[in-house]
Amino acid sequence: MNKDKIKPLFIYGDTSVDQEQFEDNVSLCKKLIANHTHILIKTDNPLLFNTALIASYQEGKHLYICPSYYTQNELETIFNQLPIELFLTSDGDAFKSIVLNPNVKSAPTSSSAVYIFTSGTTGSPKVTQQQWDRIQHSSLNSKKLAHMTWLMTYSFHTYAGIQVFFSCYNNGGTLLYYKNNSQTIVEFISEHKVEVISATPTYWKMLINRWSHTTPPIELEQATIGGEIVNQDVIDLIQQFFNPKRLTHIYASTEAGTSIVVSDRLAGFPIEYLTKSKDIQLRVHDNKLEIKSPYAMTSYLNAPNPQNIEGWIQTGDLVEIHGNRIYFVGREDERINVGGLKVNPIEVEKALCQIEGILDCCIYAKPNPITGNIVAADVILKKGYQLDTNSIINQLKPLLADFKIPRSIKQVHKIEVSPNGKKIRHQ
Repeated sequence: MNKDKIKPLFIYGDTSVDQEQFEDNVSLCKKLIANHTHILIKTDNPLLFNTALIASYQEGKHLYICPSYYTQNELETIFNQLPIELFLTSDGDAFKSIVLNPNVKSAPTSSSAVYIFTSGTTGSPKVTQQQWDRIQHSSLNSKKLAHMTWLMTYSFHTYAGIQVFFSCYNNGGTLLYYKNNSQTIVEFISEHKVEVISATPTYWKMLINRWSHTTPPIELEQATIGGEIVNQDVIDLIQQFFNPKRLTHIYASTEAGTSIVVSDRLAGFPIEYLTKSKDIQLRVHDNKLEIKSPYAMTSYLNAPNPQNIEGWIQTGDLVEIHGNRIYFVGREDERINVGGLKVNPIEVEKALCQIEGILDCCIYAKPNPITGNIVAADVILKKGYQLDTNSIINQLKPLLADFKIPRSIKQVHKIEVSPNGKKIRHQ
């Protein structure tokens, strides 16, 4: 068979790796980690990361996944707190391994796990312990997408990124990693005929805004939305632009795993999910979602366990029930205190995005000597529109209480996001 005809497993910029090459790389990595049980990897190369992930899984290791942006001081803290024996990092396109404690013998273990660092968008990053089989569970729901071409939109070291990896890898697909080079993201997607994209609403809006009018939209088999609250306008935008054969939005977290999947192209989820779920249980308490799932993380390593004695996880996500539908409306820890009054950033963003010419926005607190905080907004405008602050404020008055209206509105070309693709709400 012609080597050029072999289907690639991964594509990272101009580099491609097929199944045979990947298996060879995994075999070499297994030799590196053979005499160690607790291994930490820190790399900005997704191909090396994938190799270490599969090698550690197949060999039953404890793999700690450190974000590539961690500083040396943060690394030293990790080494002091966790039982790391082998440190894997990058040396160009190859592994560099450092034995941290060569005098310690690795004891065999029957409870190998993968450890993922949370993004820390709402506090200090936490280290979550995940069982290998649990973290791959959602890939079983992707069998209908077998042998398709996927785009990685999340940072590969995050829970969301690992979910996408296993969903593609376990179903024989090709996974693409965009690398900033001479190609735009739109050119990269079009050239490789991407069929499956899973991304946050913020990413979807960015992608559609960058799509050239001269480049026809690709034909998507599957569009998945998650990571942030999914409003109807986002669902409709993706539907109208890409017209995917399947369009779903999901609720997932590093702590609870993938818990809600909605495929009816409507925001929110049916209230019957509270009573008809087979293995994942949902309930609403004090307008907050709680989840009990067999696919949840095992525990935090550096924080109290979020599960109560009965196994319920308090997500901190606020919900409202309207008729036979439950809608996410924000997070408890993201509300802005304006002179003692609480402002939900999602409510303000939803109102802003109703204004003609605003593509996306990010609401955050800005310190104020009188009220403690005021509401501030960064807005991305659609092509051909100019910022008119007074007009925006006047259009918000019928939609929001006065204290919820942004007093600072700034035009930006990009909204800062976390490695999970979520908006970062700070000044």
